[in-house]
Amino acid sequence: MDDDSDSLLARARALLAAPDEPTRLRGVHALRDDVADHAAAAAELVLLLGAPGDYVPQAARAALQDLGADAVPALVAALAAADPVVRRSAAWALARDGVDPGDAARSALRRAAADTDAAVRQAAAGAFGRIAAPADVACEALVALAQDREWRVREQAVHSLAPHVAAHPHLLDALEDAQPAVRAAAAEALARQPLDAAALARVQRALDEEPSPHVAAPLRALLERREVVP
Repeated sequence: MDDDSDSLLARARALLAAPDEPTRLRGVHALRDDVADHAAAAAELVLLLGAPGDYVPQAARAALQDLGADAVPALVAALAAADPVVRRSAAWALARDGVDPGDAARSALRRAAADTDAAVRQAAAGAFGRIAAPADVACEALVALAQDREWRVREQAVHSLAPHVAAHPHLLDALEDAQPAVRAAAAEALARQPLDAAALARVQRALDEEPSPHVAAPLRALLERREVVP
């Protein structure tokens, strides 16, 4: 790191040490915009993922996404942090739409999918739904998460399975989940997939037995606009 980078990094750290949040936000932006050594900036930003308050951690996560591939090693390391808030935020920061973060990040996200903290598992489900991972890798992780003991994890996993035709049977099974939010997510995901007559029959049966109007609505919409695929 050259002298200019050192001084810019020192300036950002000074801003981050301020007592007021607006000044600390300026420190986050300085790390993102002014420090040429993106790896060094990312190492500082991951320390903020578990900071108190709402705005600084959110801004740090967004800044890490903006740094792209240069931030991935720091985020992979953060996925092993002791603080589950940091692990959750790191997983979401890796969730860049259509971008493959690489083997190390995918492996770290698979470990996050088995985390003891439900919010971390939920974030891993969201990340696997966004990154450009190989379909079999993403689908395997998401199918397991779709059977998680926590319904919010299942809901996120079902949403993320929507592009994966191979997950079709698991989405149909999710129509029988105990939680209405998961059933609604399954209906919305199935609306993005080709359905044969047998699948449509299961959707119709789910609609006939559905007690929640919030779930019945997407099921009904799915059946009304869907043509049978041979």
